[in-house]
Amino acid sequence: MRIAIIEDDPSLARQLADNLAGEGTTCHLYGDSKAFLHAMPRESFDACIVDLVLPGMDGRTLVKTLRDRGYEVPILVLTARDFEADVILSLEAGADDYLVKPAR
Repeated sequence: MRIAIIEDDPSLARQLADNLAGEGTTCHLYGDSKAFLHAMPRESFDACIVDLVLPGMDGRTLVKTLRDRGYEVPILVLTARDFEADVILSLEAGADDYLVKPAR
């Protein structure tokens, strides 16, 4: 399984990738939305894990952009933001699920 992790905290992204790699998953790390959007047309992912707080384009806008471009890849928002409005708006933007850090 190929997963894109869009997370601006390199140590957190690496820890998440290392944990998933133990399950036979290949993870590709992106530190911002623009780098991920640039790579997306040439890459194929089985799922994406997106932080909401990203430099440049925030994660919710990234999710909406992916959906507007026709990408149907499952998207998990994994963020420290635990406000109900963030959950609702992220799901309305096209996220498939929402987890608050730290997820266990």
